[in-house]
Amino acid sequence: MTEPSGLAAHRPTAVPAAQLKVLKDQFLDVPPNEAVTWFHLRRDAYIETAVWETLSAEKRLAVRAHVVAAASPGQRVLSHHSAAAIWGIPIVGPWPEKVEVLVPDDTHGVSPGIQRRRTQNMPLGVARGGVTVTSAARTAVDLAKLASLASAVASLDHVLHHKLAGRADLEAEVRAIPKNARGRRRALLAVALARHDAESPAESLSRIRLYEFGMPRPTLQVDFRDAQGFIGRVDMYWPHLDLIGEVDGRLKYGLPPGASSDVAADVLWREKLREDRLRRVADRLTRWTWDDALKREGLRRALKSTGLRPTFDPSWLELLDERWIA
Repeated sequence: MTEPSGLAAHRPTAVPAAQLKVLKDQFLDVPPNEAVTWFHLRRDAYIETAVWETLSAEKRLAVRAHVVAAASPGQRVLSHHSAAAIWGIPIVGPWPEKVEVLVPDDTHGVSPGIQRRRTQNMPLGVARGGVTVTSAARTAVDLAKLASLASAVASLDHVLHHKLAGRADLEAEVRAIPKNARGRRRALLAVALARHDAESPAESLSRIRLYEFGMPRPTLQVDFRDAQGFIGRVDMYWPHLDLIGEVDGRLKYGLPPGASSDVAADVLWREKLREDRLRRVADRLTRWTWDDALKREGLRRALKSTGLRPTFDPSWLELLDERWIA
C-alpha cells in the first residue's frame, strides 16, 4: 500500500511516513488477509497498531492532532494540550485524548474527538510541523489558565529555557486575557514564577512544591568546583544554609532506555563520585525523586532533614507586576 498523496505535510515527525496512513476510499486496497493490523483514529484515519502501542500519550495526541488537521476543510488552530504536544511542551499530569482547537467565542456545535476551546482573542496561529498551532507563548499561557500551578510552570519554564518565547511574550499573552476571564489570575501567578534556568519538568515541579510549602526560594543551576576542577552544576542551592538540592532521574544520569546493567552501574558509580565531591565542598546535600515531589511528602521529609524551614520569602514573586491584577 502506498502513502496517500499530501499526507507528508501532516504527519508527526515521531511517526515514519510508511507507518501512518490516512485511508480514503480510493486507498482501501489492503487485502483482507494482510498481516498488518490497524488502529482506528477517526473516520477514514488509521495507524498501524504496532506503532500506536509504542507511542507515549503525548505522541498519541500529536498523531490525533495531525489527523484532525488533515481532515479539516479549513485551517484549524490547534491549541492547549494539542499544541503543546506538537511543540514538545511538557505538562505534569495525564495527556487528554481529545484534540483541542480554538474557535471564536460565539461558535456553536460539537465534533467527535474534538474539544472546542472558545476564545475572545482568536489568533492566526503559526505553522509547526505541517499544522497550524497557537504560538508557544499562547500555548503555555492557555495551559496555565487550566492546569495546576506545577504543570503550568513546567510548561512555561520549558518555553523560556528552550527559547520558544521570551518573558515579554508570555507577559503580553497574560495581559491579553480579558480581566473577567476564568484562569487569568492563575496564569498571572504561573508566569511570575516561571524561570528560564529550570532544565526539566522535575525541577519545575520541585520548585513549585517549595513555593507551596513556603520554603525559601533556591538559586537554580549553580556550578561547583574543587581542587580537581569542575564538579558539576546542581539543580538548586540555598547559600544561607550551604545546602544543595538535587532531583534524581534517568535523564540526569544520562541513562538511555534499555541500558545494560554494566552501563547503569558505571553511570551510577560516576554519580556517586560526583556526589562525594559535592559533599566535601558544601555543608549539606539532599536528593529526592519525581514521585517525592509529585506526592509532596517525600520532598517535604527530604527538606526537613536538612534544616530547611518555611519562611516568608518575597523574592518568589519579584517578577509579579501588580498592575496586571486589577
